Amino acid sequence: MDSTTTENTPNISNLTDIMTVDEVAAFLRLDRKTVYDLVQRKEIKGWKKVGRQIRFSKRALVKWIEG
Repeated sequence: MDSTTTENTPNISNLTDIMTVDEVAAFLRLDRKTVYDLVQRKEIKGWKKVGRQIRFSKRALVKWIEG
């Protein structure tokens, strides 16, 4: 670890992994309402609430699709 990196500093490369509901809908080729329904039924993995919004991890979604 170099002197400019700390444990609390987010890894910038991981930030491109974050997706919105609209991005997930396009990625999965689903309607955004379907994405919200999957979240509500807890059938989709890799999401977190940030305030009133939902954000997804692309890597977690890919694992979920493959699994």
